[in-house]
Amino acid sequence: MSSDKLEKRLKYKLAWLDKYQSEIPLWATMIEMTRTLEKQLKISGLNKESPNHFYKKISHLLISPPLELFYHKIVNYLKNELIKVKDNQTIMATSDVLESIFGKYKNFSKRCPLKDFRQTLLTIPLLTMKLTTNIVQQALSTVRCRDLSEWIDEIFGQSMLSKRRAVITGSLDDMKTA
Repeated sequence: MSSDKLEKRLKYKLAWLDKYQSEIPLWATMIEMTRTLEKQLKISGLNKESPNHFYKKISHLLISPPLELFYHKIVNYLKNELIKVKDNQTIMATSDVLESIFGKYKNFSKRCPLKDFRQTLLTIPLLTMKLTTNIVQQALSTVRCRDLSEWIDEIFGQSMLSKRRAVITGSLDDMKTA
């Protein structure tokens, strides 16, 4: 198909979009406003300075009368969310960090031979810190494996693997009640 034919065909197929041509600048401004706030909240979190920061970032935009309602909805959203924030506090405004941590955990747990959540749970906090030789040395010298196993049993009860073993071996004495 020649480029002229393709162009004519596309114009014919997309002709219905012509009536929305005047709306595109409004939609572009709405998108810029929402993306500006989204980026700000992802990077800086939510705190008492968030509205001022947002106003400065969008000050170059023309908020025409058709956009005023949308603009006020964003401002009201910020005000309503700020009720939950103390004066000198910044709170996480998105779940991106948590999703990243759980993604790393899932990637790590794929490599574990046993898929026992109980045993790999404590790797989650490790994903949020920089491990140094000193930290590892301190952990290994202050926490015994027996203490960790007892803590896991106390918090989570008997593992599925040990329950399966007890059923397979037929030893009901090995079955603990949670």
